[in-house]
Amino acid sequence: MTTKILVLESNPQGTEQLRLNAEIREIEDALERGKNREQFILRSKVAVRVEDLQRSIRQEAARIVHFCGHGTGSQGLVLETTSGQQQLLDTQAIADLFKLFAERVECVVLNACYSQVQAAEINQHINYVIGTKKEIRDDAAIAFSQGFYEALGDGETIERAYEFGCNRIQIAIYGSSNHKRKLVPVYSEAESKWVDLPQHEVIELRIKDPPNTIVDSFASLGADSAAILQRPFIARSPYKGLKRFNAVDKDLFFGRERLTNKLIEAVNQSNLVLVLGASGSGKSSVVRAGVIPQIEGLSETPAQSCLFTPNRDPFVSFHRSLLDPTKDIFRFTLAR
Repeated sequence: MTTKILVLESNPQGTEQLRLNAEIREIEDALERGKNREQFILRSKVAVRVEDLQRSIRQEAARIVHFCGHGTGSQGLVLETTSGQQQLLDTQAIADLFKLFAERVECVVLNACYSQVQAAEINQHINYVIGTKKEIRDDAAIAFSQGFYEALGDGETIERAYEFGCNRIQIAIYGSSNHKRKLVPVYSEAESKWVDLPQHEVIELRIKDPPNTIVDSFASLGADSAAILQRPFIARSPYKGLKRFNAVDKDLFFGRERLTNKLIEAVNQSNLVLVLGASGSGKSSVVRAGVIPQIEGLSETPAQSCLFTPNRDPFVSFHRSLLDPTKDIFRFTLAR
């Protein structure tokens, strides 16, 4: 499956000039070096304006959206006007935007200062969101992109790629300084100077809670999901492994209703119905736990079931099953 990556870049006039072209180039080179490079398509949009954002994400249908530029924390991300001036994108607005693409976008990377605020809101709708808690140096942001996309290009998961991105910051910036290898320089507003912090305290991966697919599947069938969650938990497993289902297991046997109904219809139309199939395909289970209990439950069609394995002497086996219908005695009598 092809993964499209959309890179959105914004560096308006009046803001600190970042090496965004270098970041886009490094992302492209990182993917190109990957062994799975043919599975990725990279698209970039520069000088992104607020009005460009929705259209770009919709038209490109990307699975990964990467924003590189400036962030201002609670005030929002910094985009551009048509004249190249700064324009802030409200946090709630960008969260609502990605809510519209929740079924399409898998990961959002906000490679901008103080973007943790937006990452937290977007993560309500998108499975993986990467943001920064602090102000981060330009070279550190580029190093993270290198490590992250190289790992993705080699087939790593998003969680693993995130770890590679953080590690690349360590290697690229503090390659030979052992006592600071795990630290990243960030600007501290409180201390008004650059300080060193562990890279995981700067760049954060947020993972959305996995959806409750079982409850969702029942809801799609019209069931009340709230009522399902309130039901008492039944510890008994409905799965019998390699063992067959019998009549006593009829309440646990489900998922074969269509086949069961076809067999019952065939029984009503013919004096003999053969069920043929490969070993282990479920022939005995559908007859014993599906067909027989339903036929016996039909008052208009009185029926008596008798389960037996013919063995070498079918009539003896049949006689034994009539004496005890609950048992299917399968016993070989070896001749001398």
